[in-house]
Amino acid sequence: MTRYWNKLNIPHKGWQLIDCVDKLEAIHQCDMCDKENIRYIHKMYHPELPEYLWVGCVCAGHMADEYTAKMAEKKTRSRTMKKQRWMRDGWNTLPIDSEKVYIYKSVHNTPWGVYELKDGWNYNVGYTHSHESFANKELALENLYKVYLEVYLVIVTGK
Repeated sequence: MTRYWNKLNIPHKGWQLIDCVDKLEAIHQCDMCDKENIRYIHKMYHPELPEYLWVGCVCAGHMADEYTAKMAEKKTRSRTMKKQRWMRDGWNTLPIDSEKVYIYKSVHNTPWGVYELKDGWNYNVGYTHSHESFANKELALENLYKVYLEVYLVIVTGK
């Protein structure tokens, strides 16, 4: 262990876990111990320091509560897997004309889909269409997924 663990002016305990982020690749380096190739990074805050530290799960566990760090990473991994499944599974294609297709799935008996326009891609939820055009199918699907998360939150929380 190096870097901040050996510095006397850096607190070792009393940190708060702010967030856990999936970088999708193991590319981050821990600010506390310099370990490389970290995929899930934890944003840590301490009231005595002006900046956040981005650390791995082990260091986050030492700095805050180990259970909290592990649960945050578990939730982040779960979110990533759910998104991958939603983006991958259950999609159908329907030809619009000789060149274009409508890609869709049924969610709660409502069609969710993306389709190509002259100047890009669009998405719809039922009969409601997005008001913007996206450069490619992947961006349209990404934005449709964000809408899905918002709708899912309303269904689960009732708010």
